[in-house]
Amino acid sequence: MNPFTATKIAEANTFLPDAGPLAATNLAFHDSYNNVVCDVLAQLGHDTPVIGLVADDLLLLVDGKQESERVIPEHFHQLKAIGHSAFALQLWLMQHNAQQLDTTLRSQLQANHLVLSNTLAALDILPEWERSTPTTLVDGSLEYVAELLQLGKVDEARTREYSAWMAPLVLELAGAAARLEIDGLHAAVTKWRSEMGDARWRSIYVVLCGNHQPRYRHVATQYFERLLGEHQGGGAECEDRIVFAEGVCEINEALDLLARHIVDQQASILIFGDKSRLQRDLFADVAAVYLDQVVPADSVS
Repeated sequence: MNPFTATKIAEANTFLPDAGPLAATNLAFHDSYNNVVCDVLAQLGHDTPVIGLVADDLLLLVDGKQESERVIPEHFHQLKAIGHSAFALQLWLMQHNAQQLDTTLRSQLQANHLVLSNTLAALDILPEWERSTPTTLVDGSLEYVAELLQLGKVDEARTREYSAWMAPLVLELAGAAARLEIDGLHAAVTKWRSEMGDARWRSIYVVLCGNHQPRYRHVATQYFERLLGEHQGGGAECEDRIVFAEGVCEINEALDLLARHIVDQQASILIFGDKSRLQRDLFADVAAVYLDQVVPADSVS
């Protein structure tokens, strides 16, 4: 059994109500639900192929086997680190805007200067044709830090000018990193799709692990949306064959989440005739009507 699912099953007797006459009723429901989840899990990665993105690796689980390809290269992280060196300065400026530089703040700003200097010295790890934007960004940031140290304070107007100047350069670096990610994804998926054939491909599920809430227009999500002809929209209600696993960083937990997603869809079709009904809060529609009474729209200031 999936070890993460085993842990979830063991927790079922702690769900409320966990005492009194309805405790057994509650536990019986969770037992039934988890039995169906286990049935679905037995198919995932076997008859039902699954692609999972976990950190930098894309995994293919099919026919009881697992393949892995690193799709996000070291170069991707190098470009992010360069952008982060300037972003760190921006965060410091945001925190200390319009303040005079006392000994502590001056020391912090000098530490930022050292980070940027070290970044500049490391840019020769990039291909020569790719150094122009990073060099411009880091050079300009160093010049601004030197200006602040000479001025002795964080000037609000100049910070806004610096921010407006750095933003397009950071976005250029982000664009280069996004292209690297998409190229890595496409190379691996194209190979696997060719190997499994169209019939198996049509039953594929994709689960994308992320340690943060899903970002709007997340790169890998956009890629698989385009490939599978789906549009995620803004929440779980819109998820079908592509699922974003927020706060998940390993494949067993991701597969458990995917299995529960599939079970909820199947139950929703059976009970409500609507695949997505259980992917929005069961209480949502009643809550909206009742909130009109409790907090009328004209009472909101």
